[in-house]
Amino acid sequence: MSSTSFEEVVKRLLSTVLKEDFEVAAFDVILARVPGDDFEVADIKFSNGQRIGSPTDIFKAVLFTRVTHSLFAYYLQVRSKIELSDEPEDCSGFIAFRDRVCNFAWFRSTFQAYFDCVIVPVFNSRISSRLISLFGDEL
Repeated sequence: MSSTSFEEVVKRLLSTVLKEDFEVAAFDVILARVPGDDFEVADIKFSNGQRIGSPTDIFKAVLFTRVTHSLFAYYLQVRSKIELSDEPEDCSGFIAFRDRVCNFAWFRSTFQAYFDCVIVPVFNSRISSRLISLFGDEL
């Protein structure tokens, strides 16, 4: 059995998690009003059945936590089936795993690219829907 590097395994798993599990299945973005404040709330359902309902200003942090938990769950399944050449110590625990993975330069940029390409357009859909309701879809 040939061994695989920890980083290589995590990189492949992250790609799977973002493309398959966190594909947007349904969404709604609303402008919520409370006395003295307006804020946007996103309610997004993903292909893995998870749903996040959160103000848009903290949505990214909530999503980041969900993605890292899903990534860790996949990692635990895979690590028992393959030989890792360089598994860091204590990566059988979520906190150590998350901290180690977040230190890879590509991790944050991959997550940011996903957020920008998949989630931001969902947030912008409220603006688009509002413009269409005001001016029609001739824009």
